[in-house]
Amino acid sequence: MAFKGATPSDLWPRYDCEGGMYMLELDLMVASEISDRVKESTDKSGSGKAKGMAARLKQKRERNAKSGKPIYDGDDMLDAIREAGMPITEASDSDSEGETG
Repeated sequence: MAFKGATPSDLWPRYDCEGGMYMLELDLMVASEISDRVKESTDKSGSGKAKGMAARLKQKRERNAKSGKPIYDGDDMLDAIREAGMPITEASDSDSEGETG
């Protein structure tokens, strides 16, 4: 079995030498520390946050389905652009000249 591209035959020469056992122990301690830190970081982020976000999204979808309003309404975006004072113009066929379709 290979891990990150390293196979046992790649590792044998590294550890089959004088002091190889010490190098192996050091590598294992570092790998263990990295694993512990990743686990702590994952635990702190909390899987409940993702579950809560998914539940809120589901509730919003259900609420919007009852009212007939989609979750994303493009008109909201256009209203925000208009309020910002950005001009909105219709694209014409001449605007797309030179484009290959």
